Amino acid sequence: MPDNAIEFAGVWKRLGAKDVLRGVDLSVPRGECLVVIGRSGTGKSVLLNPTPQVKKVLDIVKVPELSVVFKNVQELDAYLDLMQKKVAEGD
Repeated sequence: MPDNAIEFAGVWKRLGAKDVLRGVDLSVPRGECLVVIGRSGTGKSVLLNPTPQVKKVLDIVKVPELSVVFKNVQELDAYLDLMQKKVAEGD
């Protein structure tokens, strides 16, 4: 089993009446990279800022401009739709 730099198991987070995270599991082995993408309000920040230790890790992360990765917002939306479909289908 790899030595994980970050590991979450069964993370739940509720904000008011809304479950923002529901049983999230995440393991990131040491030396590996992780990209978390999603639409606004899908829980990315909540997932990646649960503890001060994780926040310290994220302080060193460099986020590229959207235009470096995608031509435009429509291309990003199409990519996110495809990824959500793959997750829903279990790919």
